[in-house]
Amino acid sequence: MGRVRMINPEVFLHEGLGGCSAHARLLFIALWTQADREGRLRWLPLRIHGEAFPHEPGLMVDALAAELVEAGVLIVYLVKGRKYASLPGFPRWQRPHKNEAESRWPPPPEWPGDPLADQG
Repeated sequence: MGRVRMINPEVFLHEGLGGCSAHARLLFIALWTQADREGRLRWLPLRIHGEAFPHEPGLMVDALAAELVEAGVLIVYLVKGRKYASLPGFPRWQRPHKNEAESRWPPPPEWPGDPLADQG
């Protein structure tokens, strides 16, 4: 289920994202609406595609996500045979609603910090 999120204008100035395709940048923003309060979500590409790009069936979410991983703004990881994703800068840029449930997804095995922290 999608969530209402605010997009900080500074995200458009991120140098790593600037090297990504327009669809990858749009996926990044769409993932914010799909992530929980910790910036985590189950990595289910078909579902993510359906929610982010319902009118563009030819897009490959995994390929777009690879651009985001390369830019350092997305982590895709495996825990107990299930894939998850995390947006490492999410807690810095988002203020989830106080009633939003705690994350039920495990954190990434190695948390790299906030790649957006030194931007802007």
